[in-house]
Amino acid sequence: MKPPIHGLLRLAIVLIATGICGSATANDETKLATALHQRVPRPDLVLAAADSGDVTDRMLAAEGIRLWHEHIPGAMGCLRRLANDASLDVVTKAIVAAGQIGTREAFLAVSGSLDREIDDAHVTAIADALDRRAFRVYWLQSDEFGLRPTISALITRRSSPHDPSSLAALEFPPPSHSVVESGRAVFQSAGCVACHRVNGYGHDAFNVPLKGIGMCHDNVTLVQHILSPSLDIHDGGRQERFVTEDGRLLVGRVTRSQANRLAVQTDATQPERIQWIDRDEIIHREHSDVSPMPTGLLDSLTPTQIADLVVYLRTDGGLVPMPSTAHDHH
Repeated sequence: MKPPIHGLLRLAIVLIATGICGSATANDETKLATALHQRVPRPDLVLAAADSGDVTDRMLAAEGIRLWHEHIPGAMGCLRRLANDASLDVVTKAIVAAGQIGTREAFLAVSGSLDREIDDAHVTAIADALDRRAFRVYWLQSDEFGLRPTISALITRRSSPHDPSSLAALEFPPPSHSVVESGRAVFQSAGCVACHRVNGYGHDAFNVPLKGIGMCHDNVTLVQHILSPSLDIHDGGRQERFVTEDGRLLVGRVTRSQANRLAVQTDATQPERIQWIDRDEIIHREHSDVSPMPTGLLDSLTPTQIADLVVYLRTDGGLVPMPSTAHDHH
């Protein structure tokens, strides 16, 4: 018995509609991927992808927010939803995007997602994003949201490509002109220039002189101190922690001291970022045992680049011969 003609028509319509909808979703994903590649803002595609049932779409949406958040209505609310997604792949993309945006609003958008279980496959990317200089202001230098323990634990868990055995196997070349130039390029690309100066190159944000550091540390020890800046904090770079009567926690360097108040620099890369504290507001004050220098600076470098950077630092930027020995650093 043949089915009624209207039943066949209804079935055909359903199949056609399903096909059309599937093609539209695939086309939208392709369009968004193309727009991201070409850096052509498409807020409409980003918002549609953020609500998609497909994980890849939502990951693309996070990337779109990173690029075009200023053009997307409700971008931070959308980023918040992605940061609380059921998929850790989407969550990671959202937190990485927030770290690259670097604003207080972006930090707040993802901060509520940090109390979930994060596996080893995602922890390094998430920790790297949260440890970006722009975000450290909100959890390390001033923990107003109470997230320092959580984020510090994530950073401790992240993996590094440079373990003790690989450091011990590093080969350090003689300080030729090309090696010194390579080391200077690494000094810039790794972000060292933001806070340190060597041979007139860079910014001495912390008043921590690197001149003569080659006599203080040997090659491997210097690398270890770069990997773990809090091992030995120079007095010039040591910060203080302040707790005020209203519950604020500030971490930074005192740059000016007046009879009734203190000026605290909370971000050395932005010297103008000063917060004044009235002395009678302070209920607790102590030296911080955490270096303002971020960890993980060498993670993206090759062994050759690390070796060249060490040569650059230990020769004061090519000004002095490579020291054969090092003395204790005090």
